[in-house]
Amino acid sequence: MAKIANYITGKIIAEDESKTVRTLAEENKANLSLANLSKADLTGAVGCIPLPVGEPRQYRPVAVWVCGAWRIYSGCQACTIAEAREHWGADNYHTPSLGAQYVAAMDWLEQQPTPVTACEDGDSDE
Repeated sequence: MAKIANYITGKIIAEDESKTVRTLAEENKANLSLANLSKADLTGAVGCIPLPVGEPRQYRPVAVWVCGAWRIYSGCQACTIAEAREHWGADNYHTPSLGAQYVAAMDWLEQQPTPVTACEDGDSDE
């Protein structure tokens, strides 16, 4: 069953047994920018790529194509590629080897083809 809940109140905004979260989000114009996707099965999702990071904290780092740009989601982080490089590549990042994996994943991500999707307003990404 697909459900979308308000991230602050937890109130269910939309749910449907026969639809995917993506379909519900599109139909309800839901903004998933602060969504917790840590247990979501995103297999086959268009514009969503699992990142090649050996994350020991059981986060599921993903890149999501949002209206012309990749957004990176991992744990409490929701950022652009540049912000991800700044965060995980910082000299004082608490686990340098993990930070290096995230920076390498940004290099890898930039080599991936950009998906063909549509923005909320119906315009193309490009």
